[in-house]
Amino acid sequence: MALNDLTPQLRTQMDRVEKWVGFFVVVASLIALGAMSYYAYSTAVRKGWTKKKVPYFTLVSSADGFKVGDPVMLMGFKAGVITAIAPNAPGEYYNVTVQFDIWEPYYGYLWNDSDVRLKSGLLGGKTLEVSKGGQSGMDIKLSATYKEENGKFYVWKDPSGDEKEGKWSSEPIDKNFMGYMLFCYESTDVMKSANDLVNKVSEGLPGVLSLTNKISELLEESTRLMASANGTVQELEPIVHNVQAITSILTNQNGGLGEWAIPPEMNKEIVDTLGSVKGTVQTSETNLVMLSQNLNETLVNLAQITSNLREQVQANSYMLSSISSLVLDLDDLVQGLKRNWLLKGSFSPQTNAPPQSVLRPTLGGKR
Repeated sequence: MALNDLTPQLRTQMDRVEKWVGFFVVVASLIALGAMSYYAYSTAVRKGWTKKKVPYFTLVSSADGFKVGDPVMLMGFKAGVITAIAPNAPGEYYNVTVQFDIWEPYYGYLWNDSDVRLKSGLLGGKTLEVSKGGQSGMDIKLSATYKEENGKFYVWKDPSGDEKEGKWSSEPIDKNFMGYMLFCYESTDVMKSANDLVNKVSEGLPGVLSLTNKISELLEESTRLMASANGTVQELEPIVHNVQAITSILTNQNGGLGEWAIPPEMNKEIVDTLGSVKGTVQTSETNLVMLSQNLNETLVNLAQITSNLREQVQANSYMLSSISSLVLDLDDLVQGLKRNWLLKGSFSPQTNAPPQSVLRPTLGGKR
C-alpha cells in the first residue's frame, strides 16, 4: 500500500512513528560509538599507545615463558610491555634477545646501573622486572638512560674501549633504534629447578583439585549426616528424659521400682487387704487349733467307748452264741411258714421280667 493511499490521520501517525524510530536509531548509534570510543581509549591506555615510551632490550638464555605483550614490572607497577622476542646468532653466548618498551614516567627511574630480573610464575610463565637505578653504588658515572629535548629522546652511551666517561648520543633515536641494553641476572640451575617445580605443581594441580572436590563432597556429606544426627538427637531427647525419670525412680532407696509398678493408692489397698488376710489366717489358725483339740477329745472318748465295748464283749462271750442261735431259729421259722398251705401265698417268689426281643416282628418278605 502506497503512503498516498493512507488517510491523513494515518499519515500523521506514521510520520510520528518514523520520527521516534529515527531518534532511537540516532541515540543507539551514539551510545554504540561512545562505547567503542571508550573501549579503544581504555585499550590504548592499557597498552601504552597514548604514552611516550623508549625502547630497551636484554639478553636471556631461553625464551621459554615469554610472549609478546607480556608486562614489564617496575617496583610492582606495570611499566611497559615486551615488544619482540628473537633468537641470536649461533655463535653468541646469549641465545635470545628480548625487546621491551618502558612508558613515561617510569623510564625516568632507569639509569645505567639498572638491571633486569626474571621472575617465574606459578603456572610456568616468566615476568621481566627492571630495577630502579641511581642507588647501586657502582664505581661508574651514574646517568639516566634517556633524556628528552624538544620532544626527542637521546640515549646515554656508556664508555667503551679507551673512553673514560660516557656521553649522550649526538642524534636522537629513531624507530629503527633497538634500545638501551640492560643486563639480565638469571641463574640457569635455579631457573631450571623453579621451572621443574612449577611444572610438577602444574601436573599435580588436577589431582589436588580432584582431592579438593572429594574433600568438599565429604564435607557436604558430613554436614548432611550431622543434620540428620541433629534431628535424630532432637527426636531422642524426650526418650532420654523419660529414661532419666525412670532411672531416678529405680535408683530411689525407698523401693522405687515398687512405687513405679504399684501406685500409692493400690499400695494402700494391698496393705489393707494383707492385714485383713493376716487376721483371717490368725483366726483360722485359732479355729483349727480348737478343732484339733476337740477332735482329739472325741477320738479319746471313742477309744474309751470301743475299749468298754470290747471289755463287755469279752466279758459276755456267750451273748454272741445266743444271737447266732436266735438267727438260725428265726430262719427255720420263716421256712416253715413258707411251707404252710395257708400262708405260702403270702411268700410269692419274685422272678425277673421276661427278656424283650430287640428285633421287630414282620409279616414276611425279605429281612
